[in-house]
Amino acid sequence: MVSLRFQTGSCKESGGGLRHPSVPRIRRWEFPIVFLESNANEQDGRIQSLESMCAKLAENNTKLQAKLTDLESRSRRNNIRIIGLPESIEGPHPSTFFSEILAEVLGDIAHRALSNKPGLGQRPRPVVIRLHRFQQKDKIIHEARAKRGKLQYRGTPIAIYEDYPSEIVEQRREYQEAMFELYQRGFKPALLFPARLNITLKDGARKRLSSVSEAKDFIAANRSGIGSHASSSA
Repeated sequence: MVSLRFQTGSCKESGGGLRHPSVPRIRRWEFPIVFLESNANEQDGRIQSLESMCAKLAENNTKLQAKLTDLESRSRRNNIRIIGLPESIEGPHPSTFFSEILAEVLGDIAHRALSNKPGLGQRPRPVVIRLHRFQQKDKIIHEARAKRGKLQYRGTPIAIYEDYPSEIVEQRREYQEAMFELYQRGFKPALLFPARLNITLKDGARKRLSSVSEAKDFIAANRSGIGSHASSSA
């Protein structure tokens, strides 16, 4: 019993002067940790600055792309595209040839679309014609729409469309499914430039939609229309 008390007392007396061996190591790492924290904060600030700069560049790029598309669209304002004409049918004098096709409407510039000549059996390239006046182009497009599906040249079915930049063609193509459904429901959809949907309702009123999602929402809200249209058609 005496021996145990002696050992305990000895531990108490010597314990006050003990120093944990890891304390110097902790202090040794204090400066590197502070440095790393400071460096991390600095890098975080740089990243935030770069993200802000990238966002602004993306915004400017979108605006420039829109301006470029608009300029290209304006340069094509007097153009039409004829789809389906056999390759090389225009011969060495395309302007003369196409002026004959379009009767009194004279194309001052006519050429095949800028792509490789298709192989045997492949679909021919579209013909791009530039007209003297925008009113002439509008007249041709109006007549082509009225005769859509019935236009032929020497037995070959052709189609005439406006000439749009590829970006706008893709935007307008996204409406195809919605326009088909609208036709099925008895509405009369038409695409406005650059890619907006104009719907003539059954009572003659008109509704304009700015996106494909709006068109889908409109169709979903008028799903009962297909039944009434089918019964009236029968």
